[in-house]
Amino acid sequence: MHYRVDYISMEIATPTEVELIEQAKKDPAYFESIYNKYFNEIFFFINKRINDQNISFDIVQQVFFNALNSLSKYKHRGHPFSSFLYKIAINECNRHFRDHKKFRFISISTVSIDSLSEEVQPDKNLQEEQLERMMKQLAHKEITLIELRYFEKKSFKEISAILGISETNAKVRVHRVIKKIKKSIQDEE
Repeated sequence: MHYRVDYISMEIATPTEVELIEQAKKDPAYFESIYNKYFNEIFFFINKRINDQNISFDIVQQVFFNALNSLSKYKHRGHPFSSFLYKIAINECNRHFRDHKKFRFISISTVSIDSLSEEVQPDKNLQEEQLERMMKQLAHKEITLIELRYFEKKSFKEISAILGISETNAKVRVHRVIKKIKKSIQDEE
């Protein structure tokens, strides 16, 4: 006697990010998935600015605490939830610098230099020392724009959401900073 067993493929639908957020608004236990998804990304973003793992962990915890507390006010506007978290992270880092009278740390990687170099000097390679000098000449908000666009690889749409400006304004501001850096390079030569 032969038995035939047919297996029915059952796909378990995983909730979308928007659905998870809506569930987390009703039951904070659902926020754990969001936390797990974005923890490393937000931690590395903060640690690049703070350059102290213990303090970075504390700030990340505050970011997610604030996000959970203000989740009821969050409205999905077509960009990833990470934009909301980056906005909180930038505010928390700024609060840390202000409260502790610390200077901001800028972590520059080879990838960051290459990405920015393509924009600023397509025919030459930007040197790390040169980039450091230029970054020191920029205002805090200008550095944030460069970090988000070239170091974090955020789209203009995401930058606009993070900084609370229009997408067009984000493009214009980044263009102005790039223009300022190009002028700085020309003045050095």
